[in-house]
Amino acid sequence: MNYSWGDGVTPSPHHINGFAKKTQKTPSQEIELAEKRKKDYLSKKVEKQNDE
Repeated sequence: MNYSWGDGVTPSPHHINGFAKKTQKTPSQEIELAEKRKKDYLSKKVEKQNDE
């Protein structure tokens, strides 16, 4: 998997969320955190586009 923050920086997977999977099921708390981060990222991206 390749991750990028859009600024050319590609963090390691542990910098993304920091939990180690031991089962196939992703913990619901991690899904909620990822959704929150995505929403925050997208809102900041929209704000940045509106400023241009």
